[in-house]
Amino acid sequence: MSWIAMDDLVTLLHYCMVTDSISGPVNAVAPNPVTQLEFDEIYAKVLHRPCLLKVPRFIARFILGKMADHLLFSSQRVLPKKMEATNFKFFYPRLQDALSGVYGLPPLE
Repeated sequence: MSWIAMDDLVTLLHYCMVTDSISGPVNAVAPNPVTQLEFDEIYAKVLHRPCLLKVPRFIARFILGKMADHLLFSSQRVLPKKMEATNFKFFYPRLQDALSGVYGLPPLE
């Protein structure tokens, strides 16, 4: 799952507007995508809470049918290759740092 911190998104958009060498579409995502399970576990760790919402695939398929695969289990690994080629620096390249920043918590080690 691709994600981006709001601070990085605003900075990235501004950087694209003022940098003449950037043209065409740009993937506005952080450089480190995660799976939904990784996202849930990191989010729980940042908040010092247990990760209780792990739903097994067979249960999701039982409840949602074939739609579960499209809604919950499909993904694309999107990377910010054009931004990395211009040496753009993300404030929050790691999800744990972005979530800690949102909640005003110290970064996880």
